[in-house]
Amino acid sequence: MSVRGLFIFGLLCLLVAFPALSTRGDAPKQAPAVPAGDFPQFVRTGGCEVIKQENAIVLKGPDGDRAQILTAKEHKPPFVLRVKAKTDSTNLRLYYNAGTLIFNWEVNEDELRIHDPATNEQIGVANQGKIEPNTYHDIVWEMYPNGMRVLVDGKERVRRLGNYEKLEATLGIGPAWGSVITMNSFRVEALKGKLPE
Repeated sequence: MSVRGLFIFGLLCLLVAFPALSTRGDAPKQAPAVPAGDFPQFVRTGGCEVIKQENAIVLKGPDGDRAQILTAKEHKPPFVLRVKAKTDSTNLRLYYNAGTLIFNWEVNEDELRIHDPATNEQIGVANQGKIEPNTYHDIVWEMYPNGMRVLVDGKERVRRLGNYEKLEATLGIGPAWGSVITMNSFRVEALKGKLPE
């Protein structure tokens, strides 16, 4: 085979191995970027004022303690709630069924105030409730059939046994007593199993 024949044979091999890229509109497209704000569908309760921003939701309430927004969907353990949020001062509150988690509680900001989701029993956990105001925190609330666990910025704040197997309720977040909550994301994900030891 001549040099010219080898050259043409080589070009044909390249064209078969690497077909021309399409320049028409049917070319594969890249997935769109995920927006910073990640939120489910919410419903409002308790007079909570909701201000939607580009990548955040700001929550304001009257001078009471039950202003909140709740998920439209109910959730059953095991699941994890992942929230990225901040308070301007006190009272960042998370809700599930009869339960409440209170960070920066207005009576004692250092105490993590817990109302048990199944019984509404009130428990104070010393030195675990303070979060820095005006700073976003990653808050994780894991709910299992036999207990729950709370982490802030990757560090465990509390672990508690409980009978949550029959619960199925909405999840929520809200301010209290004049605080303003800014939320960057609120995501619920399914878990498996029971509370880790």
